[in-house]
Amino acid sequence: MDFSTKTDATLSTLELPAKIVSPFLVMIVCSLFTPRNSQEALDRYYSKMKTPVDPDPAKDNEKLALAYRSPEEMERRKLFPGSSLEFQKPRAVDIIGFIVCFAICFAIIGLAMLVGTIGS
Repeated sequence: MDFSTKTDATLSTLELPAKIVSPFLVMIVCSLFTPRNSQEALDRYYSKMKTPVDPDPAKDNEKLALAYRSPEEMERRKLFPGSSLEFQKPRAVDIIGFIVCFAICFAIIGLAMLVGTIGS
């Protein structure tokens, strides 16, 4: 392909896929060659990350202690149980939040288009 006929904008656009994909490839390759953390440390970390924070510190500590005692409960919440992928099953609040954010984005785009037509 003759790149001498391409504009600077086109060349910059052609650089994007490599710039986006390469960091992920580096992380994946590095993770294949580095030792894995202990299962106990991973269970503790993901239990803490998946437990909703309670404003009351005593209740929050109680919830965390319960989550630490039963990592199998966190395993049930996974989208792909038994795998090392930590995607959670979407809850109703997740789906509703996604739809609301999607609608807000379209409203902002629509408003920008509306404002762009003013005076024409």
